[in-house]
Amino acid sequence: MSNIASCEHRLEQIADYQRFFHTKSYIKNKSIAYKEEKRLMHVLGYRNIRKLRIHRNEWDGFERPVPLKYLSEIGVDLRTLQFTIELDQEEYDKALTFPLFPIKVAIQASPSSLSLYRFPFATSESDAVSLLRKMARRMNLRFLINYKNLKSIYFLPDGTTVTRY
Repeated sequence: MSNIASCEHRLEQIADYQRFFHTKSYIKNKSIAYKEEKRLMHVLGYRNIRKLRIHRNEWDGFERPVPLKYLSEIGVDLRTLQFTIELDQEEYDKALTFPLFPIKVAIQASPSSLSLYRFPFATSESDAVSLLRKMARRMNLRFLINYKNLKSIYFLPDGTTVTRY
């Protein structure tokens, strides 16, 4: 797919991972190339140009659900979009293969009480998981390790762990 307007993105370490990199780049480039704001206002049913610009910026950054009418109007090709999504999925899958070292864990002592604990430098994820599983059972607390944009690991008081991707 040579008509993808995204930059080449090489994922060689976990710090290089950017969520939806190719898809955001493709949509952002299509959006920048589309200059007919008045037509876009009419097609999408906006009366306030400022509000459209705010929403358009949020759509381009995936901070708000993106209307299909918007994608169609700015000229997004659905097959190219599907290809960028597949590229992003491959990078996500690759990012999950890198060894992870949690920096901190959130501890929930009660519904309204939350505190943070920092792990010693270079604590592996497997060491952190086994430690927190035991602590959750012994102390009857909930713990959370969160890797932003990658995954979250929840530890329940019965020692159960739940990983959300």
